Amino acid sequence: MASILQPGGQRRAFPWKLAMVAVPAPASPPVPAQALGGRVKVTAVDYGVQEGARHVSLAGGGPQTIAVQATEPLDLGRQNNGDVMLVTTLRVDRPVGSDVTLGVACAGACRGTVAIPAAALPVGSWRSIAVPFKCFGKASEMTRVAAPFVLRTALPLEISVARIATGMNADTVLRCGG
Repeated sequence: MASILQPGGQRRAFPWKLAMVAVPAPASPPVPAQALGGRVKVTAVDYGVQEGARHVSLAGGGPQTIAVQATEPLDLGRQNNGDVMLVTTLRVDRPVGSDVTLGVACAGACRGTVAIPAAALPVGSWRSIAVPFKCFGKASEMTRVAAPFVLRTALPLEISVARIATGMNADTVLRCGG
């Protein structure tokens, strides 16, 4: 399992994992990886450092989900109240279909998604896109976030993801409700 280098040289396990539908794994799958009979593939791609990002290839033909799952529920209620956003640095490698959504999943009531318009994702360039956490639910619902990043589509998609974080700035900020 990957780890984070802490001050003082101590290591601790990452508090999240990359999950592909139909791959029940206790940790992120090693790359390259595939699921759903090869309809979902994940490989390493360079960004900032060698293999600093993940390239996700979705073949389409049915529901496909890529999620970053927390190993323990996250409390993002404060971020929701403070107008903080989910910020993702990504690059689209093939034109995007019309059904791509970005959202979160909670151990509780929040399960909000926001449609990502194709115009927000130009092909071939790294961009940061953001969605305000308040788009995903009320602050009281955001106290048990199980997956702070859930990307869904049923259409083909080629995308590389370099960074997923909370923040206040991005190249493109998506509005609640699409």
